[in-house]
Amino acid sequence: MKTKTLLLLNTITYNGTFVEVDEVIELPEKSAQALIEEGKAKEVKADKETKEALDDRKSDGEDSPHLIPSDGKENAGEDEATLSAKALDDKFNRDALAEVAKQVGVEFPYNAKKGEIIRAVLEAEKADVLLEK
Repeated sequence: MKTKTLLLLNTITYNGTFVEVDEVIELPEKSAQALIEEGKAKEVKADKETKEALDDRKSDGEDSPHLIPSDGKENAGEDEATLSAKALDDKFNRDALAEVAKQVGVEFPYNAKKGEIIRAVLEAEKADVLLEK
C-alpha cells in the first residue's frame, strides 16, 4: 500500500487516535490526499531521522497512523494532557469549545482552529474546568 508523510495543520482523529497540530504522520495515500485537499495537512518529504522512526514503528507492528511527535521523541503512553485533549475534542465542536474557553479566560486568536484552541486550553491548565461543564 502506498503511503504519504504529512505535517498536520489541524488536529485530527484517525482510527480513534487524537493527532495534534504539527505532528508528522504517515497515512495511506487516499486518506492523506483527503486531508491535503481539506487543508488539514501538507505533504512533507521525510528526512532520514523521520524515515527511521517511521520504519521502527512499522517493525514494532504498530497500526497506522505512524506518528512522530513534533518534539522528535516518541511517547511511551498517553499522558494526562493527551487524554484531556481527546476528551475536549470528543465533547466539544470548535465553536462550543471556543465559547466555553473564552468564558474561563483562555486566550487564543479569533480564527484559531479547534486544535489550537485545545492547545491553548491545555497551556492555561483549564481542561478540567471545561470538561466539568
